[in-house]
Amino acid sequence: MASACEGARAHILRGPHKPPSLSVLYMLSDAATHEAVHLLCRMLVFDPAKRISGSDALSHPYLDEGRLRYHTCMCQCCYSVPSGRVYTRDFEPPAERPFSHSYENSLLSVWQGKELIHRFITEHQQGKRVPLCINPQSAAFKTFIRVFVVLKSFQQEEHKDPRGAAPPYLLPSPPPLTSSSEDRKRTRHAHAHTQHCRMLIQLGCNHGDAITASARAVSGVQAIMASSAGIVIVTSCQDVMMDRHWLSEGYVLFATPYFVFDVYAMFLCYRHKLQVKGHEGGVGVGGYLRRELLLVLHHIVMVLACCPASLFFRRGRGDYFQGVLFLAELSTPFICLGKVLIQFHQQQTLLHKLNGAAVIFVFFCCRVLLFPYLYYTYSRYSSVPLYLVPLEVPWPCNLGAGLLMGLQVYWFILICRGALRLLLHPATP
Repeated sequence: MASACEGARAHILRGPHKPPSLSVLYMLSDAATHEAVHLLCRMLVFDPAKRISGSDALSHPYLDEGRLRYHTCMCQCCYSVPSGRVYTRDFEPPAERPFSHSYENSLLSVWQGKELIHRFITEHQQGKRVPLCINPQSAAFKTFIRVFVVLKSFQQEEHKDPRGAAPPYLLPSPPPLTSSSEDRKRTRHAHAHTQHCRMLIQLGCNHGDAITASARAVSGVQAIMASSAGIVIVTSCQDVMMDRHWLSEGYVLFATPYFVFDVYAMFLCYRHKLQVKGHEGGVGVGGYLRRELLLVLHHIVMVLACCPASLFFRRGRGDYFQGVLFLAELSTPFICLGKVLIQFHQQQTLLHKLNGAAVIFVFFCCRVLLFPYLYYTYSRYSSVPLYLVPLEVPWPCNLGAGLLMGLQVYWFILICRGALRLLLHPATP
């Protein structure tokens, strides 16, 4: 501010003071650590006199950790011996010659700078490519050892030291699982979920992103199956009250365990969000229930009330209405796709915008209008005016329909608010 002109100084002082938002910095990258955010906060101080100096930045713990990672396997001044790694005495040696800015004179545009960076990266990848490894003494090693499993082939091929010695920080293989029949039955879903996570990790996702994406993929697949069952039931029943179809009860038996699983899967996604923001100590069931209370209550009501009512209290009537309720899941695949696109920072893509429009339309038709349609269908079947239908059906049906429709209207309002906020205040790429 001391060297700024009067106009710039007046413009800055005219605005309100905004405190630093640490959550935004933590969300910039899934690998953001406390040290990285602390260094960013020190570097983004507006007053140059209070901003961190170059020498202090070089001695910051974040750069110390990066220095250790570099000297673990990528430098030429350290070497490996059978007993471990022999490090150099000076982790920050002076440069052989002063840094030259002369290459900037040939850069006439930003695109030329990007092209130069891209050429530099590709040329270095074609030569001796040694992967960046995590030092055992670093703060990130505990997280690494908890969420990653290093395969033997990966150890032998990708993490081999250039001088032929095996690095001392490779992880041991996990112990074999027990092979009893009870354990196999109990962990079948866990094995499938783990295989999906490993596939996503191989595609470049970390373990938390893999868990979140796979949980949403499971939700999308279940929704497609439920919608397909609903279409089969609705098209097969001519009499909306008396016609029967085996899927109306069979799929309820299949979907009930899914709602229990989905409560746990949502907790995993919530825990991953907090770990990304650096709040590993505050990850608990209480915070999860406070944040996702309505959704958890919805799932509990589905398991403890709706599913028993569908199986035991209908007395074989209303399979058509059961199938229409299954069609409410048509919106879930679009919602899951939107969350995955946001998770991987694709909010500004055309796919996300088209998917958002599809979410609003399908959610309104298949969840908000679904309950009035049920009452309208019953009024036509029983030749009763629409406004008298609530007096004809049992009161538990009215209570359940009112509670479920209230939740759907509330969630629809939240979806519309999010879409409107995205249109009025688009994020800069």
